[in-house]
Amino acid sequence: MRRFHVELEDGRLAGIAFGDPIRSVDCLLLHANGFNAMTYQSILAPLGLRAHVAALDMRGHGRSTAEANPRKQIGWDVYRDDAIAALEKLAPEGTVLVGHSMGATTAILVAGKRPDDRAHAIGSGPGKGRMPGQRIGGLGGFFRRGMDDLH
Repeated sequence: MRRFHVELEDGRLAGIAFGDPIRSVDCLLLHANGFNAMTYQSILAPLGLRAHVAALDMRGHGRSTAEANPRKQIGWDVYRDDAIAALEKLAPEGTVLVGHSMGATTAILVAGKRPDDRAHAIGSGPGKGRMPGQRIGGLGGFFRRGMDDLH
């Protein structure tokens, strides 16, 4: 496991990574509210044997120093912009974004803001319902495949 950071104008985002540090990040995981990057260490460590994978401490979480102040930051755009800043450093050619709950919302917003990027968003949340056309199975199948679709 390696730690990294991404500098922002108002602080820094921290994260963890597994795999070849020479390569661009193949998959970036964005955590749920109240969680941090270390929550997903047990998932990322084995994937790091096959790909360069990372998880980001979003603003106000984990080791990130960028402040999350609801009085100043209304809406989700600040998280989207932070994730875009991280992608520009970690995966300039594109990557797979995996988001859990708050991270899934952020990943969807990134995909909406930058539709021409080669970033693919996969989201998971606690909801019991299903949107029309949504595949059932969540992230488990994605991780079990060992990210073969990345290569």
